[in-house]
Amino acid sequence: MPGRLSSYEFESPAGPWRLWTWAPSPDLAHAVSSLWATEAGTVAFSERVIARQTVELMINLAQPQFAQCGDGERKQFRRAWVSGLQQSPIEISSPTPPRLIAASLHAALAPALLGVKGPEITSAIIELDEILAGEVDRLADRLNSEATTASRFMVFEQFLRGRLKRARLLNDTMAWAVGHTFATGGRTTASELSRRTGYSVRYLEMAFHEHVGLSPKRLCRLVRFGRVIAALPAQGRPDWSRIAAECGYYDQAHMHKDFRRFTGMPPGGYIRERDESNQAVIVA
Repeated sequence: MPGRLSSYEFESPAGPWRLWTWAPSPDLAHAVSSLWATEAGTVAFSERVIARQTVELMINLAQPQFAQCGDGERKQFRRAWVSGLQQSPIEISSPTPPRLIAASLHAALAPALLGVKGPEITSAIIELDEILAGEVDRLADRLNSEATTASRFMVFEQFLRGRLKRARLLNDTMAWAVGHTFATGGRTTASELSRRTGYSVRYLEMAFHEHVGLSPKRLCRLVRFGRVIAALPAQGRPDWSRIAAECGYYDQAHMHKDFRRFTGMPPGGYIRERDESNQAVIVA
């Protein structure tokens, strides 16, 4: 489908890689940031994936992968898994070449779409095979039966529409508060949100935690860092002082602290070692 499907090929330290991205249908855009798929001809490898401001729903169409969140237990994932909003990088190991299709879900709607509470997936990676019962296996079978990448994305969109119809969504005021946090690039505060919504700061703290999994302050921090990653040039040395100022940091030291927290490495190291997606580093 022209205009919706894009593909990229690149060589990683582990071998050749192909990445597809798909612009969500307008009726899904409020809940889905993007859809993506990957297929590689790699040797066994591990990658460090930086913290993102979206919740990642992944359907594995190949052999099981292993993932570890922060200092947590290394888990095997067979078919479907979700990575919630993270406060540190996660490590994913692929003993065999990966083949995935995934949806990057907006934080405000992801828990409701998946049928979980925000805190259940925040700073965690969980398997969805049991939660979604037979839905996952039926979806994987459909995806594998499709002949083209575009048709697989359209099948995935149908699945997401079905989940959204059953989701218990945020009320309009809370949806606005979370949306405003993203729209401002994390340059808001719980006090401002309280003033503009009429909710108390305490209520906002509780509601954000229940529906998103993070407090307004922590979500702002993650969103602000997401702007930093988006501002990095594809090549060349970044203008760190300009990026820090434009993304709402007091100074470079403030930004560098978040860089280490969300990527697990200093800015210079990340720039040298990041892959073409600008979301991960091959570590082994």
